[in-house]
Amino acid sequence: MGVWVRMMQDSFTTYQQVYIRVLLAALIGWVVFSRFIKLDQIQKYSSYDWAVYFLRATAAFGVGVLLFTVAIQHTKYATVSFVASLPTLGIFAWLMYRERLAKGSLIYILTSVVGLVLLTKIDFASLHVGFGEAAAVLSMFGFNIGYLLSRKHPKASNKYQDAVIVLSFGWLVPLIAVLASGEGLWPQHITMVAWVGLIASVVTNVVGMVMINYVFAHMKAYVAGNIFLLEGVIALVIGRILYSESPSWLAQ
Repeated sequence: MGVWVRMMQDSFTTYQQVYIRVLLAALIGWVVFSRFIKLDQIQKYSSYDWAVYFLRATAAFGVGVLLFTVAIQHTKYATVSFVASLPTLGIFAWLMYRERLAKGSLIYILTSVVGLVLLTKIDFASLHVGFGEAAAVLSMFGFNIGYLLSRKHPKASNKYQDAVIVLSFGWLVPLIAVLASGEGLWPQHITMVAWVGLIASVVTNVVGMVMINYVFAHMKAYVAGNIFLLEGVIALVIGRILYSESPSWLAQ
């Protein structure tokens, strides 16, 4: 997703690209997953169910995706993904659901974190935390809460229906940000590279939401969080190959 963000940034403002790609993802989701959507079931949702969908969309997109986009535009790709992949999901799962971490898993989680620290060459003695890094940390909180709120969805619903409803709320906060900042609702000119980034990001949002719903319906949060550490490793490779970024987030 970080690659798509950078491909779009020359044509779209930060708020524009977030609200547009999430809105398009919602529209495409309604079409592609129409056979899985049960309107009669949706009409019976309680105010609590709708509140969960709205809160999840706000956390995941209004905070997580929005600040992830800001972070990608203000710091290195690997830095953002390192922060995003820190195994904090287990902490949030304990706070929200009292989900306990298996003692036997702790050594593997700690080993993974140490490995990622070594890969990113972080020197905590001279660590620099700037605007991009702070945005990455806050986006991580938004993503974590958004992930875990998927467990509060109505039991009779399905992952496709849940994904479409969350996406349908997800573009509202970024749109409010666009209106508040006085930006136009659509860019004046869009390059071919930005079009490719937009299309790819829309597909990624749709597929990603469905997969996340499946993951957190079938897996412990701390297990998923530890697997997410691989994101930091993959990001190191992407950042190096595409942007010649050194795998370090020290002040230059």
